[in-house]
Amino acid sequence: MFVTAVVDPPWPYQPRGDKHVNGSGYVEYDTLTIKDLCALPVGEQVGGYLFLWTTAPMILEAPKLIEAWGFKYATMLTWVKRTTSGGLAYGAGYWYRGCAEFVMVAKKPVMSSVRTHERNAFEAQIRGASEKPEVLQDHIERHYPGPYLELFARRQRPGWTCLGNECPGDEQDIRKSLLTVETPTSTVFPRFKKSTASWQLTKEDR
Repeated sequence: MFVTAVVDPPWPYQPRGDKHVNGSGYVEYDTLTIKDLCALPVGEQVGGYLFLWTTAPMILEAPKLIEAWGFKYATMLTWVKRTTSGGLAYGAGYWYRGCAEFVMVAKKPVMSSVRTHERNAFEAQIRGASEKPEVLQDHIERHYPGPYLELFARRQRPGWTCLGNECPGDEQDIRKSLLTVETPTSTVFPRFKKSTASWQLTKEDR
């Protein structure tokens, strides 16, 4: 069983306006309904900690996934998005243009709380559409044990099992991937070194 997981769900946004209108929030990737997301067997594969990416419009939907997967909400992290020039991002949005995304942190009831001594917000540069900064995984490797699982990933990462229909090496429906994934034999990856270091940005995230 995996101990720590990062999940970046393809949330079922309601499109507003035309996709060619800047800021309309038009989604150009396959999504899953909240019911389908809740039905994923994440809790059967992950026995420790969950890091669930969400956005302001889905802030009330994300807890439904946490509960359905058998986790208990603990706290939240905030990614403050920066442009390549260092300014605040001017992203998609209808009421307001987004410059932040959130990570809900949850744990299985049997797991202990983790005291990191780090701030609950971090800044990182925006990259491709819906692409998340690697600084979160770096943070997890400093404070949380493996094996590590990432769902709806778009790239592979050393020391992690990464699954998703846009992820090289998997490239299939996540519902199928979760039924066939094998847990690494190691219970704690060598990369895990408990630390009180602050958020550290990689070159790509600066």
